[in-house]
Amino acid sequence: MKLKEKTATIFTYPWDLHDEGVENALDFISGKAEFNSISLALSYHIATYFLPHNPRRKIYYGDHGALYFQPQSELYANTCLIPQTSPVVHGEDYITHIQEAASERNVEFCAWIVYFYNHYLARKFPQCAKVDAFDNPYLALLCPSNPDVRAYAVALTHDIVSNYRPQAVNLESLSFRHFDYGFLNAKVLVEMTPLQRFLMGLCFCPHCLERADQAGMDGAQFKRQVAGYLEENLKHNPLPEEMIPVSDETLDTLFGGELRKFLEVRTEIALSLFKEIVAIVRSYGDVKIQMGMPKSRSGDVTGLPASEINSLLDRTFDSPPYDVYQIAGFVREKRSNLPEKVEFLPLLQPDYLKSESETAAIIQAYHAGGCDGIAFYNYGLARKQHLEWLGSILAQS
Repeated sequence: MKLKEKTATIFTYPWDLHDEGVENALDFISGKAEFNSISLALSYHIATYFLPHNPRRKIYYGDHGALYFQPQSELYANTCLIPQTSPVVHGEDYITHIQEAASERNVEFCAWIVYFYNHYLARKFPQCAKVDAFDNPYLALLCPSNPDVRAYAVALTHDIVSNYRPQAVNLESLSFRHFDYGFLNAKVLVEMTPLQRFLMGLCFCPHCLERADQAGMDGAQFKRQVAGYLEENLKHNPLPEEMIPVSDETLDTLFGGELRKFLEVRTEIALSLFKEIVAIVRSYGDVKIQMGMPKSRSGDVTGLPASEINSLLDRTFDSPPYDVYQIAGFVREKRSNLPEKVEFLPLLQPDYLKSESETAAIIQAYHAGGCDGIAFYNYGLARKQHLEWLGSILAQS
């Protein structure tokens, strides 16, 4: 199959399309740029955006975590979490306008949903936030073991899929996250070992401790062990031998094997919710599940083991190396680790594209590696020149 006949999805934000004019933007995306799918943010986290071709604003200071549609409030009756709608949303058809325009152009509509990376909700409802071993709430992240957080994920999924009927759904941050995920203007000026970062990233909120107790652990005692270990070890500059990645042996044996038990609890928490959300999406028909390629073999960081998650996906993506000579091998390796039914899309960004000839070499390497299409991040963050290069190359490939 020719590359231009495969999936070519472009991530985008709704304000970029509305600022430019939805029809004009989608004419360009599906025409000159040759994309047949848009992955559109409907729930998103904080960021500051430089928008080189946006006719209304070159800099946009985003919300701390918001929806880009008007939610059905009755769907959120089982959770204390009340999401905010971004002030950029004007009218009830803000997303519907984009959806309908995409359909008219035979462009797949993929709903891009960010779940638990949300500064607004974590700060507004700190009882739902992740908590470290020192009882510090992480005011950027919600904890998936919290019943209100789980109910929020269910409600948000129903809200988006039932109302906008996407052909695909992109799931993001539907899991635990690592230590400094979501830090704003981070001030971490000392070296930390991988193990210190790993332990600082664990959640010890009351719900995580309760789940640990139910699994036969003493959650409070384990929390004290982790806090004591960190309190002592964070005092000293790391030795070179401490800077190696965390090994399976360490995870299995640290704290007398209690760490591994705790990680197994986290995996059950995260994986059960992920499967529930996938089931909800699929209950609305033939909707593809899309997600960034899982990194963890054992689910230690996110709670989502790659082997099980990959079997639930229809499409996944990952960023290739910058060296064009390594790309084909990268694609082959990633493709080989996936079930045959799962599409693998190398994720291209504007900073990869230095010239039209270099862009052509990258796309040729993608194709040589056996990719199932391409993903591009992001429409508003790129120059239109980048997308014109891509469109010209895809049209010929």
